[in-house]
Amino acid sequence: MLDAASPGKVRDMMATMPSRDGSAAPGRSARAAWPVRVFRLGDEPSDDLSDRTTAEERLAMMWPLAVSAWTAAGRPLPEYPRHLMPVRVIRDAGPDPPER
Repeated sequence: MLDAASPGKVRDMMATMPSRDGSAAPGRSARAAWPVRVFRLGDEPSDDLSDRTTAEERLAMMWPLAVSAWTAAGRPLPEYPRHLMPVRVIRDAGPDPPER
């Protein structure tokens, strides 16, 4: 069976939110440790992570995103053997043939 995103992370995020009695102190102190960077409009860094992360790290980032997408769609995570996975292979034919 496939596991969902780390529930510990969700609990950590929930702990930073104000409590029901309105006190924001626990949330405020936890948010103080969040890494925040400010950029001028137009000077934001590129969304391309290839120069700052490895391929393995980028693949690891995809699992929580996939779980979130399936959850948001209200659908169960698919479970099927690898040989039955829906895929499409597109092979590179090389450079375009010269025109006649």
